Amino acid sequence: MRLSLRFVATLVLLAGCELSPPSPPLSTPDALWNDAKERPQLLGGPLFSGEGDLEATARAFLDSREAEFHLDAPGSSLVLSTTRVGLAGTYLRFAQQQRVGEATLPVFEGEVIVLVHDAGDRREVRAVNLEHHDAAATVVDTSDLGAAFAIARVQATAPDASEPRATRGVFVSKEGLARVAWQVKLSTQTPPHDWTVYVDAATGDELARRDGVRFIDGTAYVFDMSPVASTGNTSLLDGSGATTPALDAARFLVTLPRLDGSGNTRGLFADVHPRTLGRVNSSTNDFLFSRDALGFEQANVYFHLDRSQARIQSLGFTNVNNRVQEAIVDAQTADNSFYSSNNLRLNFGTGGVDDAEDADIVCHEYGHSIQDDQVPGFGGGDEGAMGEGFGDYLAASFALALAPDAGHAQLSDPACVGDWDAISYSTTTPKCLRRVDGTKHWPEADESEVHADGEVWSAGLWDLRSALGGDLTDRLVLEAHFLLGQSSTFSTATQALLTADLNVNAGLNRTTIRRKLIKYGLTRALTAPAPSGPVTSFPVSIGPRRDAAGNYAANTDEVNTLTVPGATALLVHFTQVELETNNSCMSSSCDNIYLTNRAGDLFQVVTGLQSNVSSVAVVGDTVNIRLVSDPSQQRFGYHVDRIDALGVVGDAGVLFDGGLDLIDAGAPPPPFDAGPPPVPPDAGTRDAGIVPIGTDAGTPTDGGVRFTKTLQAVGVERLSPALTRGCGCGAATGLEAWAGLALLGALTRRRRGPR
Repeated sequence: MRLSLRFVATLVLLAGCELSPPSPPLSTPDALWNDAKERPQLLGGPLFSGEGDLEATARAFLDSREAEFHLDAPGSSLVLSTTRVGLAGTYLRFAQQQRVGEATLPVFEGEVIVLVHDAGDRREVRAVNLEHHDAAATVVDTSDLGAAFAIARVQATAPDASEPRATRGVFVSKEGLARVAWQVKLSTQTPPHDWTVYVDAATGDELARRDGVRFIDGTAYVFDMSPVASTGNTSLLDGSGATTPALDAARFLVTLPRLDGSGNTRGLFADVHPRTLGRVNSSTNDFLFSRDALGFEQANVYFHLDRSQARIQSLGFTNVNNRVQEAIVDAQTADNSFYSSNNLRLNFGTGGVDDAEDADIVCHEYGHSIQDDQVPGFGGGDEGAMGEGFGDYLAASFALALAPDAGHAQLSDPACVGDWDAISYSTTTPKCLRRVDGTKHWPEADESEVHADGEVWSAGLWDLRSALGGDLTDRLVLEAHFLLGQSSTFSTATQALLTADLNVNAGLNRTTIRRKLIKYGLTRALTAPAPSGPVTSFPVSIGPRRDAAGNYAANTDEVNTLTVPGATALLVHFTQVELETNNSCMSSSCDNIYLTNRAGDLFQVVTGLQSNVSSVAVVGDTVNIRLVSDPSQQRFGYHVDRIDALGVVGDAGVLFDGGLDLIDAGAPPPPFDAGPPPVPPDAGTRDAGIVPIGTDAGTPTDGGVRFTKTLQAVGVERLSPALTRGCGCGAATGLEAWAGLALLGALTRRRRGPR
């Protein structure tokens, strides 16, 4: 039922927190700023032009901006380590070095990546990623316990480790403390690990440890892409590896191209074999096995590895993992598969469904090899999660692109990864190892577990694929990898995607990329707010869904949408903001409010404890107030008492898309300036100036709002200092309080449950 409520037009002065005018966001499609280091992080566009060769041009560019880039520290230098050719040009990777005493030492994970395009008579620098460590210049020469001590120190924690290697260099901690250290690399087989351990050269203390093995949980055997995917039959069973008529009928007769003629499943792009005995050999190069034979798995893995590399090259890349990929189909009896960066080998487990039978698992592990080839030493920062997410995305994307092209229809859910592998352990419907269409939001969803956190990255890429198509998205993702360092973050990876689009497609898709990844919290690139002007004010009473104690729930992902037809921009006035803060969360901000417009552009992130503040002016006639929380403590949330609209508005009033019982139109709205901000309600007391959220003060008789709540489940995260720009009162993107007219308006109400 729709009722109307007329408000008398009154000239009022809107009280609010004095906020400084907004400054332009430093993170744009062309630039990412590093707040912690007070210098650029990643730049794209026409940056420099020179006539020398590629390296000379790159060095001339870096020299021209060495002070701005913090490359002028005493004793610091760069040495060219690798080059890779992408679609936009050649990526030159310079390793950072630091003079310590009489020695010049490598700075671990310190590097600068420069993209140089050969324009014929000139070379053009089109991008740079500054992954070097500024603090390396502060290192002090100390006593050294030596390589043997460092190796023994690490081997004590991995007694069956083999092939130890030690390198002396400079290690810089996350806190910016530089010290001379030994980097020790070694491998273990049972269980498999590729350890990279940093040991303090003076004290022998372990400083950091990283495992390079890329695991995947599950079991799988594949056809194209699997018997479940090609038949749609989710009731198929593994039967301990025995064949059945149904499983054999799900096989496809395919061509195995690019074999080397040895009779083995070995060729230009892959070398697939068992761990010890049972390597298949065919004098006719025909590998016609039922699914219970080890030869079937060798042929199956070879086919999917070869086809994956062929697709990569069809996208224009001739130097992305273009090597003979070794793979062992029965590497271990555990229900796990992994990629080893030490020996560049894929290893498939035989627990449950043999992993070598499920192409989703094969492609996922191949994804780890791809990233290790494009970014030597890949795996620090958010890259563990990025790697798992990319592997899942690659499997799902290649399945949609390759199997139908071969005439093999996919009848299962395309967002379900590992549907054959998952039959022995998954409890979902359909059974999946993981999905690529999740709704997690970063950083609140952080679980500090790479497979779980990788679901945020895969969901962002999958959603982007839905907008841009498979070929374009795959091409941009692969091109962006070249620009990543060894410990890049989600925000850097997003910026690399934008830079890849800038260089390959003249930035044609940058708005779509930015909006899609903002949706998942993978970037917080802010859009400039609207300029100030006279406003029309509408009193409202809005907050999140709350429990009996007056707090929003853990794992909240809730959107309230407000629309003022005819408005050119909207400001939201918060009487109170109370969100969880904790030192365990990055920048001490655990839960956050995100203000976006109808198109999905991000204008402000509100955090912490604040009162009586106005938001920036969100461009357009709609503002989305999205509250996202982690799984831990709950708080009051927020209360909005007023919407200020710029532009010429009609008499339709304010339209809301929110949740049940968020607004009680039967009770008068709180005054514009009610004095001190209300205190958070507790179980026994509620402030009369705020409508109790989650309760109904009575049946409304007139006016009200129209709304629909969206609820999503997420996890926990940490924010970098660079991401807190534009958050709340006193931040760079704040606006001064507004004065304006409250015009006649009609508010409409509609109730609808969660969706």
